Amino acid sequence: MKTREKRNLKHFFFALALLIALVFFSVANFSIFKKANNLKEALEIFKEKTAKISQEKGILEGKISQATSSFYLEKIARDELNYKKPGEQVVAFPIVDNSTSSIKMELESKDFWYWILTKIK
Repeated sequence: MKTREKRNLKHFFFALALLIALVFFSVANFSIFKKANNLKEALEIFKEKTAKISQEKGILEGKISQATSSFYLEKIARDELNYKKPGEQVVAFPIVDNSTSSIKMELESKDFWYWILTKIK
């Protein structure tokens, strides 16, 4: 009977050890699965960032090639630095602000009516 109890006790501890191992591996598997999903999400984010950066790189390379062209440099020199070619004349036009011109018209109309009122008196 003692041998039977010892055998049952061995089976119990063996089953308990298997159960503990099963729980341990299940928890480990779940945590690995969770980390894998987090890494997949991070990979997608990095792929999006990489695509965006490569698009910006293409735009900047286009601007660099444009900035090195003589036509673009001449345009910038003329527009921003007011340079001109020898023998060329620069013509500048004043910029009229509509808000100041409307105020000016109001003042002129008031002056007109003021002039009429002073003539009547």
